[in-house]
Amino acid sequence: MSNNIWFVGTANNDDSTSIITDKVYDRAQVLDMDSRVDPFKGETVKKIAVDMDEVLDLFNAAKSTTKYKLNKSNVFTYPGGKKDSGIEDASIVATHLMLAAANEGIDSCWLNFFDPEALADDLGLPENEEILMLLDLGYAAEGAGPLDNHNSRKELSETVSYI
Repeated sequence: MSNNIWFVGTANNDDSTSIITDKVYDRAQVLDMDSRVDPFKGETVKKIAVDMDEVLDLFNAAKSTTKYKLNKSNVFTYPGGKKDSGIEDASIVATHLMLAAANEGIDSCWLNFFDPEALADDLGLPENEEILMLLDLGYAAEGAGPLDNHNSRKELSETVSYI
């Protein structure tokens, strides 16, 4: 098996689940996300400036070094042929990028309110590449934070149907 394949999963260890056995703990990397502990205070990271040309050079270098050419004609298509994994794949990659950026002290924001075809034209993308989302990376202004409704949630009954 290739060394670039990772199997990742999560398990809740709370009153709503069965007890996790010692055998599972012995074979896993456990992250205890207990919200009652003191918040993590990371070290301050030196800020760096990178211009767009450098970012594009990095993306082009990454594209030219992989044997996998991921584009809109090279994605997994689900049975039935009506849906492919493009958005799913982009979401996974973006999530990892956001986590890696946060680890380096860099803020990020997922952007999906844009015209993908107009942006693809502006960037001169080939026909077989499609923009699914944008990820803004940088340093937030002092005192900036999420909107007041960021942590508000709908009732489960408004978003889930049991059939």
